[in-house]
Amino acid sequence: MQAYIVRQPIMDANQNVLGYDMLYYDENVTVVTDEEAAANAVSNILTHVSSETMSGDKPAFLNFTWNLLERKVPAMFDKEKLVMIIEDSILIDPTSNERVLAYRKDGYKIAIADFQFLPRYFGILDSID
Repeated sequence: MQAYIVRQPIMDANQNVLGYDMLYYDENVTVVTDEEAAANAVSNILTHVSSETMSGDKPAFLNFTWNLLERKVPAMFDKEKLVMIIEDSILIDPTSNERVLAYRKDGYKIAIADFQFLPRYFGILDSID
């Protein structure tokens, strides 16, 4: 399966672009849910194209899976131009959670996908932007 990254603008009420949500799609224009395919797409694209080219002077909002963290993909981005979106599965895995917190200490911005007011989120709330 071939996976692609699609850049979707995030706009304010005045139609100014604030950043870009980077989404993973396959050749059938279906959202990619396979972590390995998404990780391969991001790694391959960033090997050939700079993160600057992907989002210009605006921040890139990118969902991070375990595979992307394992491949150290956040380090390929300027920490000022990346918002790491973390899924629930990352929060409950202690090793992945530690990696995310290390990136946060390094200056990367962290967001949570589908946040819920549940106890498993409370320990990381002070690290979320």
